[in-house]
Amino acid sequence: MKFRSFYKFIVLFSILAVNNGTFSEYCGLTSPSVPSTIIGYYPVYKYNLSAGDFYYEFSSVTHIYYIAFGPNDLTNGTGPYQNFQNQYNKFQGLMKIKAYLNFKLIISILLPAGDNLTKLPPFANISTGKYDILNPFTQQFINDLVTIINNYSFDGIDIDYPNKFPCFQATQFNTTSLDYVFTQFLADISNKLKPFNKILTITAGQYPISGFDSSIISFVNIQAFYLNINTKFTSAGIDNIQKIFNIWNISMSKLVLGIHFGGIVELVNSNNIARDTVNDNLTIINETNIQYPFADELILNPCKVSSYASWSWMNLSHNLSPPCYNNTSLPWIRGFDNKSQQPYIYMQQQNSTTRFYYVSYEDPQSLISKLNFVQKVQALGIAIFYISRDRTLYDFIFPTITGTPTSSIPMPTAIFTNLPAPPESSKGFLIVGVISAFIVVSILVPISILCLRSRRRRERMSDKLIDTNNQTCSDVNRQVYSNINSQVFSDTNDHANSDTNKKVG
Repeated sequence: MKFRSFYKFIVLFSILAVNNGTFSEYCGLTSPSVPSTIIGYYPVYKYNLSAGDFYYEFSSVTHIYYIAFGPNDLTNGTGPYQNFQNQYNKFQGLMKIKAYLNFKLIISILLPAGDNLTKLPPFANISTGKYDILNPFTQQFINDLVTIINNYSFDGIDIDYPNKFPCFQATQFNTTSLDYVFTQFLADISNKLKPFNKILTITAGQYPISGFDSSIISFVNIQAFYLNINTKFTSAGIDNIQKIFNIWNISMSKLVLGIHFGGIVELVNSNNIARDTVNDNLTIINETNIQYPFADELILNPCKVSSYASWSWMNLSHNLSPPCYNNTSLPWIRGFDNKSQQPYIYMQQQNSTTRFYYVSYEDPQSLISKLNFVQKVQALGIAIFYISRDRTLYDFIFPTITGTPTSSIPMPTAIFTNLPAPPESSKGFLIVGVISAFIVVSILVPISILCLRSRRRRERMSDKLIDTNNQTCSDVNRQVYSNINSQVFSDTNDHANSDTNKKVG
């Protein structure tokens, strides 16, 4: 069964259509064209959930980036292949869904952001700026990755560039050494993938990588969001995104724009929020133990300037009024910066006239601006970080962008026989056989029932999410969910995309 193209796109407009009409019908916005590539990042290593819990998210993208390991999971001496086999049960469920939805499946490898990077064989000599291609441990590490790709029918691999923090964390090497070894590592992987016709991509931040050879990769995912960490920027406005894309200086057809539906709440000092937002002149208050309202995770700031907290769309939507989500509930006030095409809400801190909780985020209007930008510059598409983090948006995915208000995505009630057991050895490249003898029974569920199920799954989600590894400041993507106002610890690599002495513009 094959979905029509607009089903691959509705994840982007999950907040553009509500109840019995499309968002544009209510709010006068024109839907942009469908991007050719829509990527969803799926951090499977964080969750005690089955892949079926994300079925509707998976049905809305062209590529799933399967984040199998936390950034420090490969630093304990256990190779990638053994680590992957240890979580085969999670992967098995996803393969059942892939056979039904037919998206591209990419394994995404996170690398440590700090000195732990030296514990990975390919980066063992990074302090001297050397890459030892003949080192047997380096070759075993890369062969493990290639074996995973081939044995488990991945369509390719994505390597996450580690230097995306607002300040450089490592003390044992510098960015020049990092860039050289990273590019040599990419070239080594590329050479080993060529016989198998697999995709090689990278996930990077706002600054290009010195010596990067764009000819060996399929595309670059630019995490152009959360630019406000350790800066005076608001977030990821169109004006800054244009500068970021230009700085990379490679074909726009190889660039993918990273979008995050949630936002960062920060405590700022301002005499005029609207003016300071437009001028990118917000002053972050440097305090510890700040109590953020409605925060669902605390972001550990590696620059140690201040702490930031992340809001999911669920918490944002509690303070926004449908159908257009451009009105707020008191005491929050909404603004929209026309220059950056970015919405924000703010609330005065109690007993203060100049201190505000400030949240820069995405809404339908800003998303449409970003998608129009992708179309204008002829970029390849967009990437959503993470689709599992934005689950509450899927209450709104069923009306389509073409104006059909009650269309729903069919979901199989009985699919597939069991997949083969995982291979016992990493030697050789044994291709997993074709799944046979499966039954597909599709049902069309009324939107009201689907939305109810989505909400129920969402309510269960916080009870199932776990953090399986010890949290460190360099653990770039790990996160723990908590109740409102509970302090939880998280990563920063997916939230920060700059280095110390560089600024956009």
